[in-house]
Amino acid sequence: MLAKNNADDDGRVDESEKPTSSAEEKSQVCSKALERLRSETGRTQASDNLQIISELTSLVITSCPNIPQGHDLRNTALDILKSITSKLGKLDMSDPLTVESVGGSLVESVANLLNAPEEAAEENAGNPKFDPVQDDHISPEERAKKAKEEEEEQRAERQVVVQKSRQVLDSLFNALTDPMRPGDAPVTISRAGVTMRAQKIFGSKSGNQVVQTEDGVFQLPSQTALFPEHPPHNVTVMFIEYQQNPFPRGRGYYQARSSVIELTLRRKNYKPLVFSNLTDEFKITIPAGKSRNKPTTKTITFPASGNETSSYHLLNLNNTAEGWLVTITPLNTSVVYGVSGRYGGRPDDQNYDVSMETYVLPEECSLMETLSGDDTDRTEAKLFIKGKADPVDYHVKVKVLGPATKCDISDRPEERKVHTKDLYAYEIQWARLSCVFWSETQRAWKPDGCTIDDKSTIAITICHCNHLTAFGSDFATPPDTVNFGALTLSDLRDNGAVLTTIFVVFCLFLLTLVITKIFDLRRKKKKTPSIKLDDLQSDFRYRLHLWTGTAKHAGTESNVAFNLCGDVATSGVRVVNITEKVFTQGSQVTLNFSTAEQLGNVELLQLMHDNSGEGGRASWHVDRAAVQDLTTNKMSYFFCGEWLAADRGDGQIAKTFPVATEQDLRSFGFLFPASLRSNMAEEHLFLSVAVMPEESTFTRSERIGCCLSFLTLSMVSSAMWLNDEEETQIVQAVSFGPFSFTLNTVYTGFMTGIICLPAIIVIVLLFQFSRPSNKGDRRVRDVETGDPAEAPAQQKPAKGLPHLCKYVAWVLVVLSVVGSAIFIVLYSLEWGKEKSEWWLSSFFISFLADMILLQPAKVTTKLSLL
Repeated sequence: MLAKNNADDDGRVDESEKPTSSAEEKSQVCSKALERLRSETGRTQASDNLQIISELTSLVITSCPNIPQGHDLRNTALDILKSITSKLGKLDMSDPLTVESVGGSLVESVANLLNAPEEAAEENAGNPKFDPVQDDHISPEERAKKAKEEEEEQRAERQVVVQKSRQVLDSLFNALTDPMRPGDAPVTISRAGVTMRAQKIFGSKSGNQVVQTEDGVFQLPSQTALFPEHPPHNVTVMFIEYQQNPFPRGRGYYQARSSVIELTLRRKNYKPLVFSNLTDEFKITIPAGKSRNKPTTKTITFPASGNETSSYHLLNLNNTAEGWLVTITPLNTSVVYGVSGRYGGRPDDQNYDVSMETYVLPEECSLMETLSGDDTDRTEAKLFIKGKADPVDYHVKVKVLGPATKCDISDRPEERKVHTKDLYAYEIQWARLSCVFWSETQRAWKPDGCTIDDKSTIAITICHCNHLTAFGSDFATPPDTVNFGALTLSDLRDNGAVLTTIFVVFCLFLLTLVITKIFDLRRKKKKTPSIKLDDLQSDFRYRLHLWTGTAKHAGTESNVAFNLCGDVATSGVRVVNITEKVFTQGSQVTLNFSTAEQLGNVELLQLMHDNSGEGGRASWHVDRAAVQDLTTNKMSYFFCGEWLAADRGDGQIAKTFPVATEQDLRSFGFLFPASLRSNMAEEHLFLSVAVMPEESTFTRSERIGCCLSFLTLSMVSSAMWLNDEEETQIVQAVSFGPFSFTLNTVYTGFMTGIICLPAIIVIVLLFQFSRPSNKGDRRVRDVETGDPAEAPAQQKPAKGLPHLCKYVAWVLVVLSVVGSAIFIVLYSLEWGKEKSEWWLSSFFISFLADMILLQPAKVTTKLSLL
């Protein structure tokens, strides 16, 4: 039949309907199966056929993952289920086999339709996916509007699925309870994460009745609270538990991150009873379900020899539906910790709402306590802090009270975990639980009318609510709040490594800034020597650039001369006869001269000196040279790299160098070292401060600012990774002065350097590509050649970012430096001496990793892209 429906009159299959993949083929089979089931459901009248159809429908929905995701297929499946439930009156629903077959199939089908896969769940969570090709022309405002509309559409679609699914379960419930009598055994169906419990009870015995599934529990309020006047003869009770939240993502602050349980009470007419603002409350036990809720864990340490032996934690509560679950566990044995809490202020010895002690005894002492009959578990302190009607702050104080006196323990405290003996340490876990219900009108999870019970745990949340609907539990682990009121000056003395490091970094910044400013001022006064060897009145003018090497004693005080040879003529021997010694180590000297006739293509350069300098100043090491024909603007290059010295090399003080050919200039031996030298001088953040190119618009001050920003950001990043260091067993550590290096320290240093690099690159790019200021842009005369400068009208427009971006970059530098310094000081107050030294080691590794590895890697990457 299915094959015939897809065939043309001549028996050939329509090519357009052929599946292109196995997934599409399976999707088509599932779609056709649903259509066939819908057709059969509408025609069937026999109870046996109805039972078979319900089982087949469950099988198809379970076997076809595209049905819960596809809008049309999902609606088709729900229509089939509603059609089946409309004919349940033809079946004997008091028969356990029929209940298991038909009822189980219906519940399983609903569960599979509600439990959408992860991709669909992400979209329902407010992250719709768009086609990037279609969205390229859309503005950010339109894109945000479109995203919001898409999210609302997905919420509406999900709400329709939930409503239709609940209608199917309602019809099934009515069919189950119709043949029941009050007091009969309840019927429970559990399939694929959805559990339904149906029963009928006497109205006069409904007070304080307990209705439960395997995990969830509802305890009804008193009889007078439920029915103040006359209770009905009987009440049907429907309890549904969803292990996965079936509702769409709520619009409000709260979300259900647990199982969702729903209780409905009905009279004979099947209409649900409405309860609100009851004088007595429903007691609801909500299981965590499939959620993987875990509390946040943090280790707090402070020196045993320090003055500070207390720490504070600040928790925020908004209403009575919220509660904090806090656990304090000592990490030292034989040390007593006092834990106290107070609403609205810090607790002290006289003012507190709760106070307890916790300690861990050695194994032999713990055994003695057990044998003596004292089974009290004091190895951890558990607090459950309930919210109040109005928002309130709750302060938790943990204080070291001293050594434990039980079992005559007077030895020095030992450690329970891997910590040094100079530290007090404890572990704190916290999580915020909230009782919430689904508001059909607001399409949001709300806490109104509920109060959380102090017996709630991570696994179950116990709520007291004065109304009846679908309930869930919200789970959150907000970050620990820094309690500024607990900070004292005594904490600063235990963190000398942190404060000293920050002070030294800032001093180095100021010192380097002053030195580079002085260096730049002297460099401006002492320009690159440019010497005229004649009056430049001849017709053809040339400019010779000579670079002296950087080796020791590379400069010379001897009288230098040269002869430039072309294929037409030579310049003749020209002597650089000046009193000033310009050929110093690492210098660049420009010689301007003219000739009566043009030299043609330059071929040779002869360099020589008279060896008249004293001692080591007689020799000369020439690195390279270049000649520019100012008539044709043609440049010729010479690779020298030799000594002109009587006491060095081959002993020659006059040498001839051939011009570099086009092949020489394109060779790897020339291009790579030249490009590497140029890029290291421009791109390496730390080295470029000393060897930056003279023509760069990225000034030394800006480079120093970027270095300071990197150092302070790496300080904060190193602090972020320190919590894991304490829990790592130290197998072997290498000490070097104040630094102690472990594998975890080295790893932390590398990771913090990588984390900080993108932020620094943004600041560097803003400095590098911002146009310089237009101030001082005047027409000047070339003092070397006497030529007029090019008119501004002939110049091309400047390229790059607006000059304003330099100010933006400076703002980012200041914010990153000041913010990082403040937060690193605040965080370090909880560390103590040893942890501060761990931080210093990881920070030092981060600095070395960036300077030795990351910055050269950045330069090498740029070279490979050229």
